[in-house]
Amino acid sequence: MRRYTTVRIAIFSMILQSALSLVSFASFVRAYRHASASLYAAYPVAQRWLWLIALLWSLVTLISGLALLRGRGWGRVSYACAACLALLAYFIVAPWPLALCAVPVAEATTAVLFSRAGTHYLRDDAARHNAASGWRARFATLCFVLSSTLLYLTHLTMCTTAGWIVRVLPGWPAWTTLIASTVLIAVGALLSQKGSRVWRSGVALMVFVVVDAFALLGYLPYAPALARYLGPAYRPYDMLWGVAIALTSIIGALALTMLQMSRVPRPRAPLTMPDYL
Repeated sequence: MRRYTTVRIAIFSMILQSALSLVSFASFVRAYRHASASLYAAYPVAQRWLWLIALLWSLVTLISGLALLRGRGWGRVSYACAACLALLAYFIVAPWPLALCAVPVAEATTAVLFSRAGTHYLRDDAARHNAASGWRARFATLCFVLSSTLLYLTHLTMCTTAGWIVRVLPGWPAWTTLIASTVLIAVGALLSQKGSRVWRSGVALMVFVVVDAFALLGYLPYAPALARYLGPAYRPYDMLWGVAIALTSIIGALALTMLQMSRVPRPRAPLTMPDYL
């Protein structure tokens, strides 16, 4: 049975990235709810529109990703339309480096969803139902989701020395959440079917790599060397770029190796010899 690995990674990345964006926005609003009026007034109008565009795009992306998991073809259409409108609005409202960084995310995801594999995935009900059947498979999926999420939050917090984990767990040691992420992915692998353990673990790691790479791309315009192109309303953002790129590359290489190891060979068509009799 075909696994549609690339399509699944794209859909899972859509869901995880948009969900984390919405949670981050909600936590920001909750943290500064008492000073929301003064904080809102401190930002220019263009920045407020930028927040609204990003919020709406994340919401549509989450809905589209969940629809695609259920095999709804309108999910990729809604994502593509929202991406086009969001990019157009970004280039109108935001500085060009910020708008430009959003292009690879939208183009790569749209290309995968509208590829031949994406079309076949939407038509293959058996592959989708088989991947999520049974309580063990569902619990394993939950472990993989939590592992990718925890790994992403930990990595981003390590590289930026800020974020959700620092606010919730001040003084947290990074190795504890890294161990927790490793344990979760191991539990998910053990609960998966015997022939799919390495593959599902590789998918979970690759989802982290994709989401993390897109997040790093979003931080790129705020690097000290590029922040001056954003205008006076924006400030540079310090990040341990060497650590971020190195760790993402290592995990990406590991995930790619696992996916290659678990690749299911396609059956070859039987040879037909000419009949000379």
